[in-house]
Amino acid sequence: MTNLSDIELLQKIRNGEDYYFNLLFRKYYSKLYYFAIEFVKDEFEVESIVQNAFIKVWEKRHDLNDNSNLNAYLHTIVKNACLKYLNQQAKHRSVPLEEEAVQREIYALSQFESEKLSIGEITEKITTVLSSLSPRCKEIFLKSKRDNLKNKEIAEDLNISIKSVEANITRAKKSIKSQIVQKLALLLFLIDQMADFLF
Repeated sequence: MTNLSDIELLQKIRNGEDYYFNLLFRKYYSKLYYFAIEFVKDEFEVESIVQNAFIKVWEKRHDLNDNSNLNAYLHTIVKNACLKYLNQQAKHRSVPLEEEAVQREIYALSQFESEKLSIGEITEKITTVLSSLSPRCKEIFLKSKRDNLKNKEIAEDLNISIKSVEANITRAKKSIKSQIVQKLALLLFLIDQMADFLF
């Protein structure tokens, strides 16, 4: 896509060069979308939240300096917009269980600190969780995410059913998510892109 750093992109964007703003959009849109969709379960609303985050960057581009962390800045905007949406939803929930679920999402999201995102830290935690899985579960998960094998290929390789493969992959994902709640959204993104970050 581009070899430009965020600082270089920001310098171009401050000069009003919308081509580089589009590059920034393409660089971060998916990451922000996957972050928001884990808390706001409405695709239309998430698209709006993420798009508005980029609009805010464009509007505030002259206020951002070279030391600005665009990754953290964008995540903070999206986080705050998600919290606002969830709080509004909580006020209109009439079913206690639904309200409780929304409150859990609000708590998890409020614990998320954009400035402390660390791929290395998250990778280490994922590795720790994987080591706690059963040998077979870990093997299946790594064959899927590290080796990019399809479920059918894993099933044939290990002489097990496809349903067994799916169940083990699901079990591994649940273990990772349940033990690292504060990094939930980013982890979900990393899990699906695991080969790119871990190996």
